[in-house]
Amino acid sequence: MKKGFTLVELLVVVAILGILAAVGIVSFGGFMGSAKENATKANWKNVIQFMNATSLQCSIDSSIKLNFIDDEGENIEHDCSQFKVKAVNLFANHFRGTGFRNPYKPSDNSPTAVIVTSTTYDFPEQVELGKIHLGSNDDPSEDNYRIEMITRFKEGDSGTLRIKLPIELD
Repeated sequence: MKKGFTLVELLVVVAILGILAAVGIVSFGGFMGSAKENATKANWKNVIQFMNATSLQCSIDSSIKLNFIDDEGENIEHDCSQFKVKAVNLFANHFRGTGFRNPYKPSDNSPTAVIVTSTTYDFPEQVELGKIHLGSNDDPSEDNYRIEMITRFKEGDSGTLRIKLPIELD
């Protein structure tokens, strides 16, 4: 009596493995999409928290020095007295220097997740997936100075986050 598997048994095993692999590949793609969306949302929250905390420090005590990281990764200090004038660029450079990456393009040569724009966007589809766009159309000398932010974490209007953060300093 020979011991071994029949051809039918082997074909059944191969078919089952093929089905499991097909389901796994589809599920993996969904997990990767969710991970990219969640990473973009986490970047968004971190940027907002840092910007609010920094603005609050200056509004409490305008004589303190703020610690930032420049886009080369070096520590720099900045006066609160000139903070509003340079806030958008300071924030963007800080996040570039700390290594924020665009989860949708991790191997891109310019993978930063935070960029400065000169204007806000009327159409969310102009915003690149995974990037946080910072800009301001307001005059920093005005009391209602705001930094505008927008990002997209998925296709369509429902995947867009937009906020105007007031920078209130005395």
